[in-house]
Amino acid sequence: MKICYKCGITYPLFMFHKDRRKFQLKIAKGKTHECRVCTANRVWSGSIIRYNFTTNKFDTIEVKPNWINWFKIFIGWK
Repeated sequence: MKICYKCGITYPLFMFHKDRRKFQLKIAKGKTHECRVCTANRVWSGSIIRYNFTTNKFDTIEVKPNWINWFKIFIGWK
């Protein structure tokens, strides 16, 4: 069980995406800080922030807000 940083609800670990970054805290348990629902709800703002492993920086990706893209982000498709 882990608490989402954004909404504050306690979820099981499968409700969080895997965190593949090099530096991680033990308390994060190898998962991201936001749950899948909060991450997918960012689609409605029109842009999503993702970590680019080739440049080691965060990138902003413009996304068309619709239900298909929301579902893709929730599942974890790229």
